[in-house]
Amino acid sequence: MKDAPIILPNEIVFAEVEDRLARGEHVTMKLQGISMKPFINPGDSFTLIPFDGKLQENQDVVLFRLPNGFHILHRVVGRVGDRVRMRGDNTLTGEEVPVQNILAKVVEIKKPGGVVYSYGEETWTKASAHSLKMQKYRSSLHSLLGYRSRRILSPLYFVCLALLMWLPMGFVPLDNFVFGIRMDHLVHASVYIPCSFFLMDWVLNSSKYLRKGLLQLWLVGVGVSILTEGVQYLLPYRAFDVNDLCANSIGVTLGWAIIGYHKSRRKFQS
Repeated sequence: MKDAPIILPNEIVFAEVEDRLARGEHVTMKLQGISMKPFINPGDSFTLIPFDGKLQENQDVVLFRLPNGFHILHRVVGRVGDRVRMRGDNTLTGEEVPVQNILAKVVEIKKPGGVVYSYGEETWTKASAHSLKMQKYRSSLHSLLGYRSRRILSPLYFVCLALLMWLPMGFVPLDNFVFGIRMDHLVHASVYIPCSFFLMDWVLNSSKYLRKGLLQLWLVGVGVSILTEGVQYLLPYRAFDVNDLCANSIGVTLGWAIIGYHKSRRKFQS
């Protein structure tokens, strides 16, 4: 029978790490956090050497101590005087600490599949470039989809949605088929995919519990699709269509599913 693993508090673990580094030893550890993905993933092991005072921006990954005593493993992204700017490859914000708070540098990363990144070699450089590229992409996506952008674009989206659903559109030929699906049904589903995205600040912020809020978000989105399609019944130049309503709801559900997935992974700012 296997013995149960012993889990030690971080304070004890990092006190031992600091002690070994102070003696000039190398320390190998396994990462549990996700802030350095995809360069270092949970379960990857990495080797630390004592900090030698030299830093290379966008290449060095270091272990440092915050003023509150927490230990963090992030990448060096800049330096101003005796202060160094750090940021995780999977984070949107960073830290700035005195250079004396840096304890060690990562010199080797071992992946579970056997891939090894060694500092200064081509594998390290290429993996760093890829990880930084992904970080830049995430930052751009966050700027585009962040709260401020949603607040500005949300009214515009619903105005355009109402105009698209309620203005005369008979001059647009949408009765042809794409992959066996009528073009107008594809259009309906597509224009409703962003609906949940632009509703989520209002709905999720009014709900105390995330799961309950996600259900409310879906119900409100479907309600919007019913309302916009139902009004067409009253318009002499438009026609209510159950198939269009189903397409609207499918679009809402697709957008809602994406929101739910990213909310669970905390990728959207609300």
